[in-house]
Amino acid sequence: QEAIVQEHPDDAAARVDLAHALFFCHETERCLQVCEEALHSFPEESMLHVYAGDACRELKRYEEAFPHWEAAVKLDDKFLDALYSMAFCRGDMGQFDKAADIWDDIARRLEMRGLEIEAQWPRNMAEKCRAQVK
Repeated sequence: QEAIVQEHPDDAAARVDLAHALFFCHETERCLQVCEEALHSFPEESMLHVYAGDACRELKRYEEAFPHWEAAVKLDDKFLDALYSMAFCRGDMGQFDKAADIWDDIARRLEMRGLEIEAQWPRNMAEKCRAQVK
């Protein structure tokens, strides 16, 4: 994948593919580095923001993750990966009230698309999070 990036330096999709491969091979630091470098050239590439945020979460650099996910949502509000990552991360941080709000937002967005069955799981996750609020 790195050879493809070298051969096609102006191809944002090649950078996304590299970040994807690195993330799922658990090369988290390298994934974050690739994303941050690529975002200088491709700031509008929402998936680079998603992988950068996910890498930050894996590295427990939670507060660095949210600006990436928020940028991804602003760039493409129909693509829900960043919202799922945000909800899980808020749960990791013990911020169950905020996690529940995000799960509800995901469910609402799915319902607006007519995906009521798909919205059930995020609704259930919101309820579980609310049950954790002390």
